[in-house]
Amino acid sequence: MKSMQGSFLVNQRDIDFGERQCGRRVSDVGLPPWADGPADLIQKFRDALEGDYVSEHLHQWIDLIFGFKQRGKEAEKADNVFFYLCYEGRFEYVSISAKTATFQLNRYLLRRDWISRYFERVR
Repeated sequence: MKSMQGSFLVNQRDIDFGERQCGRRVSDVGLPPWADGPADLIQKFRDALEGDYVSEHLHQWIDLIFGFKQRGKEAEKADNVFFYLCYEGRFEYVSISAKTATFQLNRYLLRRDWISRYFERVR
């Protein structure tokens, strides 16, 4: 399985994804200079995401993206504000198919702060 890590980042079937505005062909995903290849990039991402720092702070990210710091005063305090068209109700959903709408997240999934992986209430 390790040899398969990151294989989705390489255009192995030589699919024509077109060209960039500069004329360069779009093919493999560009990797950051600190990655030694697709498998190395995926391994570094896994190490980071499974590490203590992420485990200790994941509940804060959930609060920002899905929870009570998504909008309103708490969002402003957390500097979690975006361009107005990013928010629900700011454009017509008529052009979105029913199938797509079915999979959309309910707004304000979490009305209260999320509990840390370590179960202490953080606020």
